[in-house]
Amino acid sequence: MHPFSPRCLAGLFGLALLAGCTSLDQSARDRTWLRREPVLASTDLTVHVGANRGAPARVLVFDSADDFTDLRRAVVTRDLTDDHDRCSFDDIAPGRYAVCVFVDENENGVLDRSFLGIPIEPVGFSNGYEPKGPPNFELAAFDLAMREAVDLGIAPVLPLGKHGRIGLGPGVSVRSSPYRGADDARVNAIPAVTFLTERVAFLGPNVRIGVVGNDKARLAASLRYRFPAYEEEDSAFLAGLGDRDSTLMGGVAGVLEFGSNVDLGFTYEVDLLDELGGQAARLSVDKTYQWGRARISPGAALTWQSAELANHDFGVPLAAAGPGRPAYSLSDTLTPSVGVGTFLELSTEWRLLIDLSLEFLPSEVSDSPLVDEDTVLSGFFALSYVF
Repeated sequence: MHPFSPRCLAGLFGLALLAGCTSLDQSARDRTWLRREPVLASTDLTVHVGANRGAPARVLVFDSADDFTDLRRAVVTRDLTDDHDRCSFDDIAPGRYAVCVFVDENENGVLDRSFLGIPIEPVGFSNGYEPKGPPNFELAAFDLAMREAVDLGIAPVLPLGKHGRIGLGPGVSVRSSPYRGADDARVNAIPAVTFLTERVAFLGPNVRIGVVGNDKARLAASLRYRFPAYEEEDSAFLAGLGDRDSTLMGGVAGVLEFGSNVDLGFTYEVDLLDELGGQAARLSVDKTYQWGRARISPGAALTWQSAELANHDFGVPLAAAGPGRPAYSLSDTLTPSVGVGTFLELSTEWRLLIDLSLEFLPSEVSDSPLVDEDTVLSGFFALSYVF
């Protein structure tokens, strides 16, 4: 899997997701409290929502980390009109819960999101939790015991703030080489720089611009820097072929959310600079789980490359053929892969992203005289500080 696969991108924009939750003035910092009092009745939960919202609010109560992942499958909900600031739950069984509150500014009954899935309506969480990435159940959760009352105060804020959010840090991509005689993996240092607004996302060597979307499906225009496949000095078998060129790929990218944290992603790209020619497309599916402070997303993908791109990476033109390296031409290729992405919330500001994938090269590629491997292992690692 390319280090900037849809799942990896999802991880990168996740480095700045909800980053606006800390950009509050001092008066807003007094908004959150958690108080327990013994009562004679069974459990009782009261949620106070910040005043002066100017729109209805929806209170979501979760009892599962996986259900909390996408903030959709709450065990119970309550709606507050714009002139009410509290609601009570007296029918909740004892257990461990997390609460999310969002302001339904357009009154459509759902939490609206940007084309990358970032909430674009004010959001707040229980337990004084102020995430700068995808919200984590364990850090927002509290225990509700029998014969106990819990009061929560939550003031929702815009995750992206007014002018967007920035994340900075070091990153590196590592990719094993399938080329004959090339013992060293290709390593590229990639600054883990993110800048996110409601419509524009700068994600390292990638740019995406939201086009259209809703709560379940979104489409964006995309730009991506394509790294060179090899340099001829990587192996004696590559000598005389010349260094492979980089280029700028552009097209469309989209995501469909099927519920239960299962996402279907797709991209279609062309060589905008006509350095290589050709086109590429990718279809991926993954499912996200929460485990402690980590979000883990195993998945699979299928990547199509046109003959022009396949021959650029693995072909041998007739003019470069020689002893032990016959001419070789490829048609369009389909490459399956599996992988897993991990997003770990190390602290309030620091995030660690790890993305690993294994590509299974099709026979058209592995039969090339340049290739002596039938799998490629890729990894992307980034440590990011979110402002």
